[in-house]
Amino acid sequence: MKLVMMFKIFSKAMLNLSQMMNL
Repeated sequence: MKLVMMFKIFSKAMLNLSQMMNL
């Protein structure tokens, strides 16, 4: 498993989640 890929996907998901919370 590549931790870098997982971290990028995780950070992207958190960013999308925070944007939805703002809306």
